[in-house]
Amino acid sequence: MLSKGHEVTAPAKGDFLVDGLHLLEVGGPSKKGNRSKGTEDAWIVKDGLETGSGKTLPLWVFGLLY
Repeated sequence: MLSKGHEVTAPAKGDFLVDGLHLLEVGGPSKKGNRSKGTEDAWIVKDGLETGSGKTLPLWVFGLLY
């Protein structure tokens, strides 16, 4: 993501903020809920998933960006 000119920062809520718009919260398979409630574009990124659903993405998808 950095090589394509995106800005990744560490926000007060969540784990990563991409381009000041997309908030990512990373956790394991047992991660429940979202600490970033009230944030319009917040996503949960979980390890141990094969497919995503709703606002939850599998962690392996980010390996495709490398």
